[in-house]
Amino acid sequence: PSNCATGLHLAHSKSLDGPWQIQLDLVEGEAAGATNPGGTVLADGSVVLFYKATGSFASRTEVCPSGRCRSIGVVFSRAWNAFPYSTYSSSLVGGGSVLEDPSNGWVDRRGVLHMLFHQAITGAPGGGIATTGCNHSEIHGIPASLKGCGYGGAAHSADNGTSWMYGTQYWQGLGWENGTRTAVAYVYDVPFSDGSSVGCIRREEPKLLLGQNGQPSHLLTQCTLAPRGRSQGPYPPSHPGGEVQWATQLVVQPINKAAALSPAPASPASSV
Repeated sequence: PSNCATGLHLAHSKSLDGPWQIQLDLVEGEAAGATNPGGTVLADGSVVLFYKATGSFASRTEVCPSGRCRSIGVVFSRAWNAFPYSTYSSSLVGGGSVLEDPSNGWVDRRGVLHMLFHQAITGAPGGGIATTGCNHSEIHGIPASLKGCGYGGAAHSADNGTSWMYGTQYWQGLGWENGTRTAVAYVYDVPFSDGSSVGCIRREEPKLLLGQNGQPSHLLTQCTLAPRGRSQGPYPPSHPGGEVQWATQLVVQPINKAAALSPAPASPASSV
C-alpha cells in the first residue's frame, strides 16, 4: 500500500518466493486515494478492509472544527480476489484531526468484529487523556509531539463491519459525537515487566498477533522515541524546511494475559 494517497493495491503469490502478481486499485471512487490498510478475513471467506480516509460530517466539534477530517473507511468483498472491493452504505468510522493506522481485525468469541487505530488530537488543550506525548513540546528545537495528544482507539461491529460502535460514554470533553469519543485501548506510556516504562512521543501503527484460537495475544506498535533532524533537500511544498526524521522502536506487548489468582488461604482448623 502507498502512503502518498495513491490508493490501495494488493500483491499476491502462491509462494513467498514468487512469482508475485499485483492488483491495482482495490477500491474505487472517493476511497481510491486511501492509505494505511488493515483488515480481516471472516469465516465465510469474505474480506473486510479498513483504511485511513477523509470524510465530511454535518457536526463540527473540537476535534474536527472544519467538518471535514480524518476517519476510518471500511470496504468489503465476498472473497479476497473479488475486485474491486465495495463500500458499505455507511462506510466511515469515527472522526478527528488525526485518525489513522487501523489494525488487522479479529472476531471475538461472541462473533463481534474489532479493530484498533491511532487517534490523536492536534493542538488539544489539557483536557482528556493525559499522555506523555502531550508533554513533549520541543526536543532540540524540533516540535517532538507536533502539539498532539494521542492514544490507541478501538471500535467494534456486531454485523461483520456494516455498522460500528466508535464513541463511548467513558470520557467527555473532546468528543466526536454527543460529547463522547472512542475507548482507549493503549496509551503512549509503555510499561515493562520490571516496573519501568518508556514514554513514546507517539505510539502508532497498532497491529495484533493472533493465537491459534483467533484471539489477540500480542499488541505491536511503533514507538517514536526522539527526532533525528530533518530530511535533506530538495524540499517538497508541503515541507519547505524539510520533514522531521524520527528514531522509532517496535514494541511487542503481551495482552489478554489475565493475572494469576493466588489461592485463598486455608481456613484455620477449629477445635470443638
